[in-house]
Amino acid sequence: MKNFKTLFTLAVILLFGFSNAQKIGVIDTQYILDKMPQYKEAEARLNSQIDTWEQDIKALQSQYEQKKICFRK
Repeated sequence: MKNFKTLFTLAVILLFGFSNAQKIGVIDTQYILDKMPQYKEAEARLNSQIDTWEQDIKALQSQYEQKKICFRK
């Protein structure tokens, strides 16, 4: 009977220990980022830089096409 009580107590402790280990949380990072003014500033600077890069790429592409046409003549 003493062994049964000990085993039962140990089993109950283990069951409660495992139930605590399996909790899963979910974080909405987009909500958090939208509330941060630093994120909005950084996103605006990044978008500005992206626009600059896209303009540079378009200019390089047009130069490439012009040089390709001149080379084939």
